[in-house]
Formats: sequence, C-alpha cells, structure tokens
Amino acid sequence: MASGDNPCIPVFEPGARITGKASALVRGKRFVVPTTTPPSGGMLGTENFNIAEAGAAAANVIGVAAYEGATGDQVPLINGPGYVIPVVAGAAIVSGDVLKTDASGRVVPQAGTGTIVAVALDSQPTVDADVVVRLAI
Repeated sequence: MASGDNPCIPVFEPGARITGKASALVRGKRFVVPTTTPPSGGMLGTENFNIAEAGAAAANVIGVAAYEGATGDQVPLINGPGYVIPVVAGAAIVSGDVLKTDASGRVVPQAGTGTIVAVALDSQPTVDADVVVRLAI
C-alpha cells in the first residue's frame, strides 16, 4: 500500500464548516441563525437546514456566513470556538471587547446582556468595516 492510500475522511467534524440554505439574503462575514422554516426535504432528506442573519443579541447563533448567498443558495458557515476570522462591525469596537450580534448579524460590544459570540482581537472604529475576532460559538 502506498502512503496516502485509503484515507479516512470524517463525515462531520465539530467546529468545521457546515452548510445552510439561505431562507433570505445572507451577507458574508455576518453571524447567522437557523430559521424556523424547515427545508422541503427535511434535515434527514436532501437539503441543509435553513439560515438567516442573526438578530439583536441572538442566543441561537450557529456560525458566520463564509460569503453572500441569495434566497435558496447553499452557504458554508464558519463555526467553532477559537477560529480567528474577520466579521462586520455594527458599532465601534475596541480590541478585547466581548461581542454580541446586532439586528443585522454584525458584532457590537456586549453591554450586560446578550450571548457572547466573539472577542475582538483588534479595534475598528468604523461601522460596516471588518474587525478580526476570535469566535466563542
């Protein structure tokens, strides 16, 4: 047998990319949640679960959209604590801020309430600009 033959390829890896079907426009670098509308084939059928951009202080965030997807598109999600990625800021961010989602799936400082989705690794004073974070979800 040659080196590299017979590879074991995991079906699912925790913290690895999963894919969701956009139930509405999903913009890249924004946090997403599963939607309540089930896929037509069901999770055990032929389709992935539906996703939409997270709302303000969302508690059911499942990842960050890897890129934009229109309604019906399959969108890879980046998820898992420890990933360091750029996401969209919804307010001025200071390095070290713990972050939650705003009404558009962007990150804002977590001021007392809301699920922590990330920690800022740099500062970003500009809304709708990228900020580098370490995922907490």
